Amino acid sequence: YETRHLTRALDLAARLELPAAEVHLNECRGLVDPPEQDSLRGYLALNRGRRRRAQVFLSGTGAPPRHAVRGVLLSLADWDLAGMREKVAQMGGPAPAAQDARDADALMEARILGLIAEAGLSGTMPPIELAPRDPLNRQRLDMVHGWLALTFDDPLTAREKLQFFPGQSPSLGLWQDAWLSRTLYVLGEWSNAARIVERGLATAEVHGMHLLEPMLLWTGVQIAAMQGDRELARDYLQRLTIGEDAFLLQALPAAMGRMIVSATNADLPTALRAGELLARTVSSTDTQHPGFWPWEDVYAQTLIRAGRIGQADEVITSAEARHSPSGLVSLMAKNAVPRATIQFQRGETAAGLRTFESAVEAIAQTPMPAYEARILFEYGKVLRRHGRRSRADEVFAHAAELFGQMGATVMVGRCLTERKIGGMHGPAGGSGAGTHNPHGLTPQEEQIAVRVVEGATNADVARELTLSTKTVEYHLTRVYRKLGVSSRSQLRGLLGRR
Repeated sequence: YETRHLTRALDLAARLELPAAEVHLNECRGLVDPPEQDSLRGYLALNRGRRRRAQVFLSGTGAPPRHAVRGVLLSLADWDLAGMREKVAQMGGPAPAAQDARDADALMEARILGLIAEAGLSGTMPPIELAPRDPLNRQRLDMVHGWLALTFDDPLTAREKLQFFPGQSPSLGLWQDAWLSRTLYVLGEWSNAARIVERGLATAEVHGMHLLEPMLLWTGVQIAAMQGDRELARDYLQRLTIGEDAFLLQALPAAMGRMIVSATNADLPTALRAGELLARTVSSTDTQHPGFWPWEDVYAQTLIRAGRIGQADEVITSAEARHSPSGLVSLMAKNAVPRATIQFQRGETAAGLRTFESAVEAIAQTPMPAYEARILFEYGKVLRRHGRRSRADEVFAHAAELFGQMGATVMVGRCLTERKIGGMHGPAGGSGAGTHNPHGLTPQEEQIAVRVVEGATNADVARELTLSTKTVEYHLTRVYRKLGVSSRSQLRGLLGRR
């Protein structure tokens, strides 16, 4: 009786029907092949995101290939690429004739997963030359190929390889959806990306594959926040709370999602905490493989906004040193944003302009409008603050167009606000002349005035500009005095006529 249940559990697990496999495994209460049971229990724990339990059951050595490949997956979930490559090598080459088909398929699975370790450790796209015989491994190879294509700036190939078709394994399709949603985000197809996120989350719930939920939520929360769906973004953020028992494959996208959305919402303290968590993580575990987990540019920009220029310089200098040999355009362009901002902060205006222009030109040649729009927005802000209003207006207009195509209404509104701030200065010019508006407002007073005209509360303004509410009240009082008004409605009436 128990042998039949174990056999059935193994067959179901091989087809990635994990909840059903767990039901049959729970019927094996005796000592029917303990190694098989332990391996399967560890595999199920891994997919559920239970790190300690998975390590207990999958840490053995000398196991047959169908068990050993689960140790490869454990290394992937922990983002231990060196350990992963070593385990694949230990599994050896072709399966001996005496081995059954499951072991042969497990060896192929290990070689497919090994492509991820090879790519991360070399910083280059490996050749995809494997030819699996069984449907699951063919689907698995497409997933890995698509993931790596996205990593190495080829989202068009990624979109093709990550498609999930009827009749394929839905559990393995969840891996495809995690990276397809990210691919569609990069391509600017945000409505489709949001749909894939929800499909993936539903599959994860049905199959108990909590390991992959943070990767889906990482994409979903960014889209929801920039499209102005605050309730959905809040729900996604709450679900991105990761416990201490999480794998690195969960913790990395969770922290990245929280940092990016907090930075977008001008929640500087939360963005800094998430960035500091990532910095601590990479200090003990090597995760800075080019293209896989890019977060340094956002953290550096957050540090700059907090006035910690030296620390931002250290972060981005380290990222440049690690990423430059890869030649990935997306990395170079995104890293250029904090680099150029630091140059402007240090009075190196000409160098900052060159850095930004090179980044804008490079990213414009790629099919990655999500990155292009973000870079343009940051560039426009720097141009406006340095008095180059005509160029800033052009850059914001282009950014707004891209954000509009993606449905990012929040960012379209911010582009409009920045253009209005620039318009308050009087005649446009590119040399920095005429940077004082006709009412004598300081740049910070202008920012506050425009946001109030747009309907923001003092608390909203304080959060966006990283100020205290009392500081906003102080500056708004000065704005009223300079403009000769005494209320928000009068301020809207005055500035609305300009």
